[in-house]
Amino acid sequence: MLWTRTNVLPFGMLWRFGGIWRLLGFLLLAAGAVTIRSHSLLGGALLACAIIISWYYRGPMRSVPQAAPIVVAPVDGVIYKIEETESIPFSGKASMVVVISSSLLDAGVIRAPFTGKVERKTQEGQGSGRQEDGYSGILCTDSRASSLFLGQNTTQSRNRIILAPDPGDLIEHGAVIGFNHSGKKNVEIFLQSENGYKAAVEKGRRVKSGQTIIAVRKHTRAKNVAIERG
Repeated sequence: MLWTRTNVLPFGMLWRFGGIWRLLGFLLLAAGAVTIRSHSLLGGALLACAIIISWYYRGPMRSVPQAAPIVVAPVDGVIYKIEETESIPFSGKASMVVVISSSLLDAGVIRAPFTGKVERKTQEGQGSGRQEDGYSGILCTDSRASSLFLGQNTTQSRNRIILAPDPGDLIEHGAVIGFNHSGKKNVEIFLQSENGYKAAVEKGRRVKSGQTIIAVRKHTRAKNVAIERG
């Protein structure tokens, strides 16, 4: 399957990733519409609850940069950490990790940070008990066989992100691929550092999913990459 859609229709995120909240939201909407004529206060309260649920599952429109091989922010939030690390989960290759911290006020939509092929998908509780098995997410390779991993560390708390692509799927950077239910939980991106990627943002920078470029390939000419500022 090819994941290319960068924006979704209204209620699209709720319908695709809402689970039980999808049913509850539409029930509240229908009940509010029926009730508001005879009981305005109750009907208004029901509609307000439906609006809050749909707002939580909102998918803001984004303009995805089309440039040289790049990595865009997968979620809205603030760059919490950028550092070199020993290996990419489930890959073992030297990497750079970019950690983005989201708040409850940030949209939960997850967009593909890079273009590549999904090689492995891991879920909480799977694996052999090694330290790297504390991660839940997707391991990918790009067109130059560099490894990239998008996911969440589940060693301290339960996994709260949903990633839809399966092994063998192709994803394009900026495409909508999941939802982050975690609120304040961090989302991590591991990028192969040797002949791979370098950071294009600094710690503390606020980023937008699918729009803010957070890393570029090493030796990429600056004029070929439109890096968002401000």
